[in-house]
Amino acid sequence: MIYLSSRQILGSLILILLTLISCKRQLLPTSFSFFKRTAPLNRKISMIEYEEIGKFETKNAIQGLRDYLKADSFRTTSILNKSHNKKGLLSFIEGADHLPLSEAINYEKEFSGLKDVLFTDSDDTSAVLSGVEETSTQSDIFTDDNSVDH
Repeated sequence: MIYLSSRQILGSLILILLTLISCKRQLLPTSFSFFKRTAPLNRKISMIEYEEIGKFETKNAIQGLRDYLKADSFRTTSILNKSHNKKGLLSFIEGADHLPLSEAINYEKEFSGLKDVLFTDSDDTSAVLSGVEETSTQSDIFTDDNSVDH
């Protein structure tokens, strides 16, 4: 605005440039550091790390829930009144496991074979991929020079 409303265009341009140069140290680092802080860190983790992280987060969430219920007796009373299993909830707050033993056993029986199906070894995956490569030919979608057949 100062550039267009002034008769001294060169003077107003110099004033704008000096202002930008003097404020550059204050404005630019904060605007660019925002993008650096929010950039996600992409890293592949192994199945063992995934399970360890899951156990750690579950343990912290359960402890957080216990602390939340212990903090306010009125809130705990209102939750207990709505609960179907008051004895189980009270024992959970005092430190018992969050799942009954029978429910944990039923879960293991039902889903124990599913882990073997979903998470195969890398040898099995490479065998499947090599079978796919053997059956594909040059007359498929792409040619040798990766251009589309017309």
